[in-house]
Amino acid sequence: MLGINFASIKKTVADLGAQVGQLKADIQTAKQQRELIEAAPLAREDVVGLVDALILRAKAEFPGKLAESLSKRIIQCKTDLAADKTALGLDRSSNLLALHIEHAGSQPADVFDLEFSLLGVLSDQLRGPLIEAVRTMPWPGEPGLPLVQRKVELAKLDKQIAELEGQLQALVREAESAGLALG
Repeated sequence: MLGINFASIKKTVADLGAQVGQLKADIQTAKQQRELIEAAPLAREDVVGLVDALILRAKAEFPGKLAESLSKRIIQCKTDLAADKTALGLDRSSNLLALHIEHAGSQPADVFDLEFSLLGVLSDQLRGPLIEAVRTMPWPGEPGLPLVQRKVELAKLDKQIAELEGQLQALVREAESAGLALG
């Protein structure tokens, strides 16, 4: 005999294989945890915050969006309203001065998104009831972590996955440099 301990070599290769298998399993587990955290329904208070932010944004942006929408149309006051009064069903003796809004082009005369418009106009009246509705509605599934905590956990998992993948690559490189194929 040559004095080579094949049992020891076999055990070392088996240990190396087990280490690779464990690293792959740890990577898979971390990726699954990441997917679960990322895909979980939002926490109720996060949705409350998002709804509240949307309402406040609509309130702040509505006047500008309305002005932008109306400025795209031709606005002119007509003093001779005989034809327009008839078309509008107004009596010819009326002293009303009509604001005539003509459509520029063939687009429909919508101001802009109706939901956003209503939120903008009625924000003070809708804010409380909408937030209360979110707080009391049935929740679609088990809520996930709050967004702030979710970001922290995802960053930790991303770091852990990167470290494990780095360890796996280093182990595979070392084994290949020694002439071992870890397939």
